[in-house]
Amino acid sequence: MERYAAYERLRGGLWDLQRQFEVAGSRFLPLYHDLIWTPALEKWPAKEFDAFVVEERTDDPTMGELWEPWPEGIACSRYWGTITTFQRRVDTFRYLADRAFRIISAVGELAGQGYAVPKEMRAKISTLADAHHGWLELLSEAGLYVPSATLQTDNGWWRKLQPPKGAEYDSYPTCQSIQVDLFEASAEYLQMILEPGTVGFLRPCSQPLAIELAAGSVIERSQAWHPAIHFPEVPDVPVWDRIGRRLWFRGEPIREYARWPEAQGFLLDAFEEQGWPSEIPNPWLDRAYGGQVVPSYDALSLLEKTVAEIQTTQGIRRNLQLGTKNQRKVAYWYAR
Repeated sequence: MERYAAYERLRGGLWDLQRQFEVAGSRFLPLYHDLIWTPALEKWPAKEFDAFVVEERTDDPTMGELWEPWPEGIACSRYWGTITTFQRRVDTFRYLADRAFRIISAVGELAGQGYAVPKEMRAKISTLADAHHGWLELLSEAGLYVPSATLQTDNGWWRKLQPPKGAEYDSYPTCQSIQVDLFEASAEYLQMILEPGTVGFLRPCSQPLAIELAAGSVIERSQAWHPAIHFPEVPDVPVWDRIGRRLWFRGEPIREYARWPEAQGFLLDAFEEQGWPSEIPNPWLDRAYGGQVVPSYDALSLLEKTVAEIQTTQGIRRNLQLGTKNQRKVAYWYAR
């Protein structure tokens, strides 16, 4: 069984969804979205919400529009676009968005369930909603903090440049509007998660700028829970599982030990702790071995002997080359 099998299956599912979002974006007319937060993120009473929609909904007969309150009543969605195939576009988007959020959440839970994930994986998923609402929240946040040419979000008060005259700062709804088609935005966001190096960010994604949001409550929410998500490829380096006593490479176990291999385990531990760089200092020169400090000459001999023993295994010899250099003061490896 491959070490990263569960992770790679879910990651593959996200690539499949990315393609489905792209296909939908090319097949349908654009679909847009406004995420409207209640004042101070307090629950929106049903009567007040209904009155708000009656007052704000469009009377343009060529425009499709759907208002959808969120669970707990802290926000609502406004989908809009041309009337042609409008409901079908909304239904398709919500279906794909539900799946995307479920898969992302499942990847984030893998490590806690004992599955192997790459060390570089980031999965801080702290949204106020889930399912397609959670996906819309992730999209809106990404468009604010890490915008690209096809994923951008405007933030402010709902349909106003400033609160109505006499209104308190946090007593009027705020809005995050995704300014591009939802299908294209979703495909771009998945590209950010899976291969950020291929995305043309408008700001450096490694250091998101602190953006002055429109309402104090939204500033707090965004800064506290802005998700940082990255699901990288499985690394093309060995992985030493010291608990299972297995050495993995490219998803396959290439060496299994029935018992703990003292010297080989010591060397493999050193490589694993340092992330498998191409070479490391002889670990016997600066670490206690068996509870004792090893004399320098013995340390050099131990490294040479241990590397030779590791290389006798056919599975390792077929995939990796280990060796010593600098008069046995350095151990190195490379893939065959």
